[in-house]
Amino acid sequence: MFKKLSHLLVVLFTILYTGYAQAQHRVAPDEIKQKMQWFADAKLGIFIHYGIYSVKGIDESWSFHNKKISYPDYMSQLKGFTASQYKPNELADLIKESGARYAVMTTKHHDGVALWNSKYGALNVVQKTPAKRDLLKPLYDALRARGIKAGAYFSLIDWSHADYPGFLKDSSRYQVKDKPAKWANI
Repeated sequence: MFKKLSHLLVVLFTILYTGYAQAQHRVAPDEIKQKMQWFADAKLGIFIHYGIYSVKGIDESWSFHNKKISYPDYMSQLKGFTASQYKPNELADLIKESGARYAVMTTKHHDGVALWNSKYGALNVVQKTPAKRDLLKPLYDALRARGIKAGAYFSLIDWSHADYPGFLKDSSRYQVKDKPAKWANI
């Protein structure tokens, strides 16, 4: 009995460790030393949160997750999102003037709304809002033209995806352990 249990534990540990080791991408510090030095020397960077939440001026996706606004009311902002005040060249000029050496833009927040015409779904500002245009490329082009490094923040969390279990802070659509196939669809 002890021998079988011991063998089972070794097999289980091997499976778990192998899965963990394969899931982790290890980067040797020397490989990124120059990048990290550049980042340390840059000192100032700008992080830009922008999305449909600018219509009502509320917290990004967290506003419906934390029940400050209902999900349908939150998503109704798609209809009013024109990006008419979005001026990437002026924004890049301000960033340059600030002395920032890099800028990071949210490309998709937890609400699942992409700021470009994503091939992975229609929930994007090009297809679902009056803005009807990619908001990322013009900004990245403007930043690069001014010598500012451009970065992208992309949330893997997607509360709008029907198969994503988490939705509201105090509830879930389902338990992953009960529906692993549904979780695998994400």
